[in-house]
Amino acid sequence: MYMAEHEAAGVKVHANILLKKINVNEENEMQSLEFTDGSTLEADFVIMATGVVPATKILEGTDIEMGSRG
Repeated sequence: MYMAEHEAAGVKVHANILLKKINVNEENEMQSLEFTDGSTLEADFVIMATGVVPATKILEGTDIEMGSRG
């Protein structure tokens, strides 16, 4: 759901790929990203996220409908 919302707003999402290196210039400012598959991407900033499981145990037994992962 979150990925679809971001993509609908024009954000390019790169999922299931590993970052190898952040390349910087002489002023230590980010220039590009290098990935383990050999591809590179120019970038001004990066938002990195990892998967999480919501802490919803407190809601068990309530009328709030949840999926198998909370």
